[in-house]
Amino acid sequence: MKDKYALILRGFDWDLTPDVRRTVDALGAVNYKSIVLCWDKSGKKPKHETPDGFEVFRFCRRIPPRSPMVFLWWPIWWIWILRHLFQRRYAIVHAMDFDTLVPVAIGKVLFSFKLVFDCRDSFGMVVENMAWPIPAIAKFLEKTFVKAADAILLTQGDLQYCAEYFGERLTQNKIVTQVVNSPVVEHSDDFRTPKANPLVINLSGHISPLRGANLIYNSFNGLKDVCFNIAGDIRSRETREMLTSMTNSSFFGLVAYDRALDLMDQCSLVWLHYDVSLRCVRVSSTNKMFEAMMLGKPYLTSEGTWMAELANKYQIGWAAPYGDVDALTKLFKMLNENPSLLAEFGERGRKLFNDNFRWSIQRQNHICLYEHILGLRNNDTPRKHEGWSHFIGKTLDV
Repeated sequence: MKDKYALILRGFDWDLTPDVRRTVDALGAVNYKSIVLCWDKSGKKPKHETPDGFEVFRFCRRIPPRSPMVFLWWPIWWIWILRHLFQRRYAIVHAMDFDTLVPVAIGKVLFSFKLVFDCRDSFGMVVENMAWPIPAIAKFLEKTFVKAADAILLTQGDLQYCAEYFGERLTQNKIVTQVVNSPVVEHSDDFRTPKANPLVINLSGHISPLRGANLIYNSFNGLKDVCFNIAGDIRSRETREMLTSMTNSSFFGLVAYDRALDLMDQCSLVWLHYDVSLRCVRVSSTNKMFEAMMLGKPYLTSEGTWMAELANKYQIGWAAPYGDVDALTKLFKMLNENPSLLAEFGERGRKLFNDNFRWSIQRQNHICLYEHILGLRNNDTPRKHEGWSHFIGKTLDV
């Protein structure tokens, strides 16, 4: 039998997050081989490799972090993607985020394939705090090009807001499912019980002022009985110098994923207290929340977020107004005085993860989406759900 191919597109290197591996796994379940096109913004990785049975081609152009130069490179990046579309025929194209959606929406006019738009961080939401008219233009472009998609995959927790963002015309006509950012590898029950005295707080992943890095330094440097376990990517030299100079922090730098999970497993509490001025933070389902739940660790987040709704309803973590130092200090003191709460909240989080969010459950939503657009599934009727008229798969109502 002739091999069937699917194309996965990512606007940064494929191995920085588990997203591509999840997608390769789901496509393999419907008997498609995956080709991955990604952008290596360090310019140092090999242009071609074959990890774990799928092929990766990299667009190697070095761009400084958060540089506006990325927008000038977009046309060349899009031409590079279109060239690959000419070289091989694909039955499915899975585009992650706006910068990969544009060329394949254009390419779909020339080639016959099913297009899935994987909306991880909505372009319009990410730039909404920029000067007008940038947010309006971004939202218009995203809503225009997503019309070419046959289906939408949402990783966000707040599905209702996503429906309001995309508008009635799209929500009435697109097949949609939710696949949250669960770890691909499910950890065993052999994890450490969270303890206090001192309270060890884990901060990992992409570390920046928007994720509370400066708040930690300015407000909690030297705080008694509280220490910070920091591992991840810090692009700002100033932020890195601040965090590494703290008297109550251990900095591990950018580490492998397994090591990052091990460091999280050693902590008492996972820091997800992010700046809520960005709407994408308020609606997201961050990887770190599900990793914390998987490891039986409670988390700290910001009020006004989907993560806070989950924490409050199921008693798996705590939420405080972003930047409220008094509230955070009182919480830290309370947890050191009542360490059993850490284990109780962590156990509830682990159960909620096993019952609703582990990858084997989320994977079925992912597979179901492909089967629907390929005409392989007829026994799961799309339904109305949180503003969407053609929703498929299982979700947890919050």
